[in-house]
Parts: sequence; C-alpha cells; structure tokens
Amino acid sequence: MIPVSVEIDQRALLASFIKLEGLYTDLAPVFEAVGEEGLSDIRHHIDSHPGPPLKAATIKKKGSTRILRDKDDLYGSFVRGAVNNVFRLSSTEVEVGTADFKAQFHQEGRGVPKRVIVEKVSSDREAKYTRIAVDVQLRRIRELGFEAH
Repeated sequence: MIPVSVEIDQRALLASFIKLEGLYTDLAPVFEAVGEEGLSDIRHHIDSHPGPPLKAATIKKKGSTRILRDKDDLYGSFVRGAVNNVFRLSSTEVEVGTADFKAQFHQEGRGVPKRVIVEKVSSDREAKYTRIAVDVQLRRIRELGFEAH
C-alpha cells in the first residue's frame, strides 16, 4: 500500500458549510416559488372545475356563462400583488389565498351554489411542490459555486 495524505483547509471548509447552512435557515425563496405555483393552481382549478352550471336567470343577469369570472376580481385576487391577494411569506412558510369576501360564500355554498375554489392539496400537488422546493434549493446551491445534481 502506498499511503496518501490529504489536507483540507478547515477554514475554507467551514466557510462553505456556513454558506450552505444559510440555505436551510432562510427558506423564503423556496416558499416563494411554491406559493406562486399554489396561486397558479388555484386559478387553474377555477378555470377547469367551476362547479355546477349557472342557472338561466343568472346567465341572463350576468350576460355570460363564465363561472367565478364575472368581473375577474375574485379570480384576479389569486395573482400575487393583486387587489385582495394574500401572499404572506417568511423564511419558514408561505400563506396564499384571497381576502375577497365572495370567496367564502362560494367555497362553503352560503347563499350560492357551492363552488370549491381552494381544494385540499392532493398527494400529486404535494409532490409537485416538493419538486419545486428541491429545484429552488439546487439552484441556490449552484449559485454559491457548488455543483449540485
């Protein structure tokens, strides 16, 4: 056997670990990406699963068959930064949704047909959000000069 000696600059190694630690103490970029995708998923759900069809009288009154899209104020509130949009971001979580009072009536079917706007996160969507989180973290690792796969 031929012995090989390897020395590592411990200061550089510790500095690298400190950089990496920052990626896990501030997860705001991860939650920001997941929150944006969550808002997009809500808008997609409104577009593709609006609930029961409108009554003829409602169509006549509105002049449209679009469900939950009358003036687009409720739908539009699921865009970050829009009027009534809720996007609360921290280093440990994100909360997304709407402050539009009409949402609760539709979500629960109070005085109007029940039209679920925000549905429970399915295992498929949870997996998608996890992939987004991993992709964001890998990008952040690369930005620090590390190789990540």
